[in-house]
Amino acid sequence: MKTPVAVTLVLVGGFLILGPALIDHLARAQVAAAMVELKATPLSLNPPPMSSAYRFGCWVMGSLMIASAISSSWRKRERAVEEAVDFAAASPTQTSK
Repeated sequence: MKTPVAVTLVLVGGFLILGPALIDHLARAQVAAAMVELKATPLSLNPPPMSSAYRFGCWVMGSLMIASAISSSWRKRERAVEEAVDFAAASPTQTSK
């Protein structure tokens, strides 16, 4: 796998893992700001958090994206090392007399 693809998978996987928590936080902050502005009672507005199944699904998919990027990068590195060893073994050694 090419390096930009692996980096993209890691970044998007991280955003997918952190996304639900960040969205819940931003929703609660927005509601709190609206309550202060409207001088509402604290119990009048309370947004429901995202479902735990959705959070779990985002966590699993993000983790799989990161794991696939890491495993394919390791395989690419192992192949490169094997090719270098094979090339070094196949090249003729030169002796000077």
